[in-house]
Amino acid sequence: MISESELMRCCSMAATAYVCSSLFTAVVRWFHTCDGTGDDRAYYYPGRIVASIAFLLPLLLLPYAWNPSDDEAWLLSRAFFPIVLPTSAIAMLLAYFGSVKQWHRWRAWVVRLCIPVACLILILFAHSVIPGYRCPLGTHNVLKAVITAIAALSTAGTVAAVLKLVRWTREAMEDDYSNEDDFPIGFARRIVLMTSLVLTVLWVGFAIGNRGVMAIIQLIMTVVNVLLLLMVLPTHRHRPIAIAHDEDESEPNVSPDGQSTTIPQERVKFTTAQVRAAVEEGQLYLKPHLTLQDVVERCTFGRTYVSHVLKSELGGFFNYINRLRLEHAERYRAEHPDALLDEVATASGFTSRQAMSNVRRRMRDTTQY
Repeated sequence: MISESELMRCCSMAATAYVCSSLFTAVVRWFHTCDGTGDDRAYYYPGRIVASIAFLLPLLLLPYAWNPSDDEAWLLSRAFFPIVLPTSAIAMLLAYFGSVKQWHRWRAWVVRLCIPVACLILILFAHSVIPGYRCPLGTHNVLKAVITAIAALSTAGTVAAVLKLVRWTREAMEDDYSNEDDFPIGFARRIVLMTSLVLTVLWVGFAIGNRGVMAIIQLIMTVVNVLLLLMVLPTHRHRPIAIAHDEDESEPNVSPDGQSTTIPQERVKFTTAQVRAAVEEGQLYLKPHLTLQDVVERCTFGRTYVSHVLKSELGGFFNYINRLRLEHAERYRAEHPDALLDEVATASGFTSRQAMSNVRRRMRDTTQY
């Protein structure tokens, strides 16, 4: 059996390892960017400042790392993981992926959630650093109830952010890209999986309320920090998504959700014809990394309006472009019966045979290749 002093020493070492790994991650995240990003670092590394600040928050656990046997420091440690980490996850998820969907719309909501979290953690931190302070039993019970309530709120917010992330990645891919590889959907899926697993582990540790279990969780989170750092160091975006600026006064009235009630039918037909001329007659669909912005540059009106016309008249950008690619692949295969699938795919605007297969499956195409 491990002695009490040995347990406290292990708890101190685990907490110190977690704090140091978080600090290291924050520093690297702040200063490191890949060569070639230039002035576009905010695009290629969205949420970099938010992430750096979030990884500095474990410094609040220094009182527990210094004296894990202290009851006030222990309460701080128990509260930190189910409260601060989920809230940090919300901020980082929305700051990174929300940059595609106008992060400023969600910033106020995140700030409002952070206020009660910050107040509670600062109170617990103050209790843990005041020499000889012992929280009255009644106050202690009230704090635990408040911790549980805010932890549940933070977790619910994290789940909502994860679900929004799943929807956003799909929408961004369909609305802005013709190639699945151009949007970091794989990265998003890994983040969703990791966030779900971490939330589960944190709540298990909070429910058990054991210092030994907490030490194991802190070591797990140390490993998670390393994995996150390795995941976020490379840029996961290949080219910028055009940010929707305010439209010209001549732009038709299209609401943010893509709906419109004031678009003249002549303009719809005119823009549809422009899109078809550029994409079909100009064979833009054969460009493997074609984006919505490439099409917009060949049209009279702006991005918001062109996107609306693509959705309402042509089935959406992704579906429209890849439907043309699949049709081209059929014609190419008929004209070149000896061609390999890789050749058919690249000649039709796909990046690979696998990409063509994925699109065909996704669009439920019945054509056999």
